[in-house]
Amino acid sequence: MISVRFRNCAGTGMCLLKKQSGAKTSIAIALLVLALYFGVGVFDHSIWSPTEPAVSGVVWSMFGQDSLAAPRINGYPYLEKPPLYYWLAWIACKAGGGLSAGGMRLPAAVSGVLCLLLVYWTSRNHYGNGVACVTLLLGATTYQLYQMSHLASADILVVFFVFLCFTLFAGTLTHRAKDPDKGTFRYDLLLALALSISFYAKNFFTYLLVLPPIVLFLLVKRQFFRLITITAMVTALTAMILLPWILALHHEGGWEYLRVVFVDNTLGRFLTISDVDRPPLGPLNDAYIVEKEASPFFYLPRLLGLPAPWSLLFFGSLLAVFRKKGPGDFRLFLKAALISIVVVLSLSSSKSSNYLHPILFVMLLIMSDSLCDLFRDPGAAPSWQRALYLANIFLVGLALAALPFAMWFMLGSIVYFIVLLPFPFLLAAFILHGKRRWFEWRFLCGFGAIFAIAFMITLKLLLPYLEERKSYSFFFQEIREEAAGRELYTLFLDDRRLPLITYYLDRRIPVITNMERIFKMLESKDRIGCILPPDVYHTWKDRFDEIPHIFHTASKGKPSFAFVGNR
Repeated sequence: MISVRFRNCAGTGMCLLKKQSGAKTSIAIALLVLALYFGVGVFDHSIWSPTEPAVSGVVWSMFGQDSLAAPRINGYPYLEKPPLYYWLAWIACKAGGGLSAGGMRLPAAVSGVLCLLLVYWTSRNHYGNGVACVTLLLGATTYQLYQMSHLASADILVVFFVFLCFTLFAGTLTHRAKDPDKGTFRYDLLLALALSISFYAKNFFTYLLVLPPIVLFLLVKRQFFRLITITAMVTALTAMILLPWILALHHEGGWEYLRVVFVDNTLGRFLTISDVDRPPLGPLNDAYIVEKEASPFFYLPRLLGLPAPWSLLFFGSLLAVFRKKGPGDFRLFLKAALISIVVVLSLSSSKSSNYLHPILFVMLLIMSDSLCDLFRDPGAAPSWQRALYLANIFLVGLALAALPFAMWFMLGSIVYFIVLLPFPFLLAAFILHGKRRWFEWRFLCGFGAIFAIAFMITLKLLLPYLEERKSYSFFFQEIREEAAGRELYTLFLDDRRLPLITYYLDRRIPVITNMERIFKMLESKDRIGCILPPDVYHTWKDRFDEIPHIFHTASKGKPSFAFVGNR
């Protein structure tokens, strides 16, 4: 039997849910999270857009003995992001015996699980094991975090490093730290080290998210010496850790490569720079133009949608935390982080929904803070907070009840309906049985576990359906034999389709953007093949019809490629 007790944390104004026993619950939830994150979506489908094609192209080049220092796609330098994720994917594929989509996604899944572990550890330190278990399940079933953890992309590394830095800083803000300057140096050194290494994930982007709330908090708390110490350590460690890569980059491409990394993909993404002031750009460098058209308020409407399907619960927690008065350094830091991240991202000229994902650490801990109070004394919580909590549970339960019918309608097989039908009844029985305990952590744990299992099974059933619509592999399988004996060329020069050609056909393909040259080569006696967009073929069809040729496009999957070969 699991028994729990609550107490107030001296000097923090936070409640702490302490466990007397609960190891079995924690282990069961941990195993469920591992099954959810590694059992589905990692090794069971091919390369999907939007980020995985670029990773596949870079890792293919690294396998082909290209430099590990300078990422390349089909021989072109691709310096949009530093190489940390490519290195991890290269190591995973090497360990797995060869290139594979699963090997490239494995570092993302591991990073996602580590993010959840950091959230659990922080929540447990501040609120106890019961609340931490609930927060772990809420984070694991948050769709945006789950999706990002199952895409080969450097973005999940940014999320991991932000989670890690905030966890280390939060480690100095527990209720046990009576002296704010006592015992912080070790944490601050590790924080500076993690932040310095994070440059290899996405340049200085992590710095922009991590440093402002920490600086703001230390200024408010008047811990000036600690602020200076952290700043000095971050500066020194960043210089030391980056120096080897800087020298290797300069050796590969001189000052141009360094400019692309430290100017184009830092200032060029944060600021809007006119065409006149831009330096000459390479073919795969879009730092000055990509994602520049969004409104300054781009992130505000996306903030509440980010923790879906737990958005109502987060909204209630957010209101409760900002209404709460009294001491609490950790709560103050969460507020500072939430506000500063949104402000910094809004000031940047480049805007993407993915940039907001690191704020999930703050969102999940805000839910922990509010849920701890709610579980301790539901009657003391505002009625609107209880209503939002129950409404979120009701809506998730309603979605789960509709799931068997939706899958039957979408996939056209009653088998899916039968497989998923037990979950609505199981959830209904669980809710009715626990109607007197809806505001206990064990209830929300059980509810979240049922939802997680249903979520995992649904994804497993959906994957073949999604693969047939999202995969590019079908096209390359179908043209492989025809393309094998030909000189191949392509019109594609981007980071989403060009790398797929090299990855699937296992060869570098010359890029030609002049259609007249393509036609001349197809008219020659040599066996020539060209991979081009289907709409280009249809636009020039009259001209192609003058040449005896074969034409092929994908019979299923994404219709992004067409193959033309002379006879």
